[in-house]
Amino acid sequence: MQEMTRKQVVLFTGAECPKEMKGTGSWSCILTFGNHKKELSGYQNGTTLERMELFSIISALGALKEPCDVRLYSNSSFLMETLRKKNLEKWMLSEWKDDNGEVLLHKDLFMILYFQTRKHHIVFARWNPNQFVEELSRCRELTRNALDEYNKMDNPQSDDQMQS
Repeated sequence: MQEMTRKQVVLFTGAECPKEMKGTGSWSCILTFGNHKKELSGYQNGTTLERMELFSIISALGALKEPCDVRLYSNSSFLMETLRKKNLEKWMLSEWKDDNGEVLLHKDLFMILYFQTRKHHIVFARWNPNQFVEELSRCRELTRNALDEYNKMDNPQSDDQMQS
């Protein structure tokens, strides 16, 4: 039986949670496969930067329709260290508790991420500022656009007010 070759996918993720927006954050991801590209982004209220970073990776992996070989770029030290040290496996075995026996702060998202990472072969890489400049810039643009969208919805103005 011949083993199927997995698709080679590159994922770029980003997140933002500006202090002046008091708990509102946004996330983005860019998925690339050959000449194909898909961009996703969104926002949440009542969140943290760590949750948005987790959500960006969960969204990127969730968009993959089949098991893939993935190279994942993130500028999140928090997530890269968690994933490189295989903390997800350790936490799953400890019923999602930290070394002090406390339930993990983002247990819900870590659980989702754990099961998503089982489907794919993933290499985690930190963004180099001199590499993938276009993708980094686009991720930042997507997260800012998502925050702008939230601001429009949170501070609605009628079209009449905007046109006068």
